[in-house]
Formats: sequence, structure tokens, C-alpha cells
Amino acid sequence: MKLIEEPYAVVEVKQGLKTLEVTWDGHPKSEHYRDVLLRGIAFIKAYELTHWLTDMTHSQPVGVTDRKWTEDEVVPNAFEAGIRKAAFVLPRNAFVKYYSDKLKEKFEALDVPVKYFGSKAEAAYWMNQDYGKAATVIDV
Repeated sequence: MKLIEEPYAVVEVKQGLKTLEVTWDGHPKSEHYRDVLLRGIAFIKAYELTHWLTDMTHSQPVGVTDRKWTEDEVVPNAFEAGIRKAAFVLPRNAFVKYYSDKLKEKFEALDVPVKYFGSKAEAAYWMNQDYGKAATVIDV
């Protein structure tokens, strides 16, 4: 179910897989970036989600202030809201990888396993092994 569709981000809930999926595109303004993540946390609570899949294949790195805010505010709040597994689909961009490494450290400090993938299908497969089924292309 698509909940946000903006030029810079699409946010979907895969209810049967308990997954929040955020697909970034380009470089959103700080206020747009933060709005998407805050609404994402609200969706995690509202739909009782446990998995977070972020696709950054077509994104640009966010600024240091937004990265730090994400580490210090979003990750702990996502964990408190129910996230127990996270996956990142990454481009071949050293800056996005650095940003992802910082988020990975924060999630892992909360005992939330995090892995990097080259495609949504690979990420969904790994995330949904918890449910004894593999995600299909329709699921992602």
C-alpha cells in the first residue's frame, strides 16, 4: 500500500511482510527528508511493522546535519516503534555507503540486524525469511 508518493521519495507498507519500504530519488530538501522519516515512524507504529527496507539506489547523500539527526533521532525511534530488521539497497556511491554505515552502526547497537543489498528483491528475500517464505517480485 503506497502511503507517500513524492518526486523525492515513495513510501509503501507491505502489511503481510510487516515491512516499511522507503525508496529515495535524488536529493530531497532537509524538511522533505525529515518529514518522510517522521511519517515513516508513525506508519511503523500504526501498522505494527518490524522491518524497514530503504532503497537508496537513485538517491544522493544527505547533509551532515540530517545524517546525524537520522542517527540520533530516527534510528532509536524506529526501534522503539517496533523495527527489528533493516536492509539497505545501495548504489555504488561512497558517500551513500558512508551514510549507511553510520546508520548500520546505530541499528546494530540496538541489536537490529542490518545488511546491504544490490536489489530490492535480494533485500526482501533476506528480510522475509523470518516469516518462513521468500518475498516475490510482487511483494517488493
